[in-house]
Amino acid sequence: MSTYRITYRDRDGKKQRTARWHVDFRDHLGRRQRVPGYADRHSTRALERKLVRLAALRATDATPDEEMRRWIEGLAPDLRDRLAAADLLTSTQVAALKPLSELQEEWEKHLAAKGSTKGHVQLVTSRARKVVEGIGAEFWSAMEASRVEQFLKEQRDGGMSTRTSNFHLQALRQFCRWAVRTGIATEDPLRILLPVDVQQTRERRALTAEQLALLLDTTANGPARDGSTGAEREGGIPGPERALLYRMAAETGLRRNELKTLHVADLEVADPERASVQVRPTNAKNRKSARLPLREGLARDLADHVTARLPRARVFTLPKDFRAAAVLRADLTAAELPYEDEGGRVVDFHSLRVTFATNLARGGVALQLAQRLLRHSTPVLTANVYTVLGRDDERRAVA
Repeated sequence: MSTYRITYRDRDGKKQRTARWHVDFRDHLGRRQRVPGYADRHSTRALERKLVRLAALRATDATPDEEMRRWIEGLAPDLRDRLAAADLLTSTQVAALKPLSELQEEWEKHLAAKGSTKGHVQLVTSRARKVVEGIGAEFWSAMEASRVEQFLKEQRDGGMSTRTSNFHLQALRQFCRWAVRTGIATEDPLRILLPVDVQQTRERRALTAEQLALLLDTTANGPARDGSTGAEREGGIPGPERALLYRMAAETGLRRNELKTLHVADLEVADPERASVQVRPTNAKNRKSARLPLREGLARDLADHVTARLPRARVFTLPKDFRAAAVLRADLTAAELPYEDEGGRVVDFHSLRVTFATNLARGGVALQLAQRLLRHSTPVLTANVYTVLGRDDERRAVA
């Protein structure tokens, strides 16, 4: 190994030396390699030592330590490509040399290509980017579990909910798992991090049959409302359409986004006795397709509602900034139903799904079947989270 300046003859035939020093060394396979260095010999000798060390690591397939990883990340693109061509850098190291911003763009394209909705892609990638920017990581080697853990703790101390913190961790870990699957990384650096236990800050309650009937009747006969504020507004969401939306949520357990993205083609209501609704995987929370049965009365009302619409039309004409909670709360007020009861339990749009689950339990539906209708991954979630039975139910059970 050596450092030297190349000698050459100029146009006049005089001997000259290059301004830049060069390094001559043997790689991990014993081959002679020559790479350009710097204008001063001292810096070029330092480069020579790094290259010799890199060749030694490559010969034994040893993992570079943090100092070497930082050095590799700081390589100029032309030198990086030269070392990669000589197989002194593995494909994983070359991929990891890309800035995290570029890797996240590739991950975003992957999510879109596999069929995730635009909104889902934007939400997940924005959460991951927030954490990456928060810890100041520019390259993969800076993705350290301790830094991520500390950043999320600071966010919770600053007012971020535990649930939201867990969503951010989940998004970043999804990015890390993608990096491992694609060979960019050999392991997930965040694998030791677990979600923080969520303290339930808001308990939902199920509506009784009488309360639900009152809400639907009042809403159907009420004024049109603005889809983002819930205020009365001419040209807003008509009362009958909102009532049908609430009814479908309470009788099928479909979530807000699943209802919002529902197309006429997803409904099979020609035969009310065998009617059903298709939930497409791109809109489902668990990304799985499902077909759910519809009650006969609901099927007839849906058929009347979409009778003049094309198959690709939305079942419910809701605005992009639809705020279901605000609109429902306005309709609850109109029906003189309390948003929060004496025990602090509230009614929001997701409470309609809770109502569906609770009515299944009240109707004696087997837990396994209820789990399938609610599309839960575990019966524990169905039994403990979504089934809200009261003391009247206990009395009827005892009787």
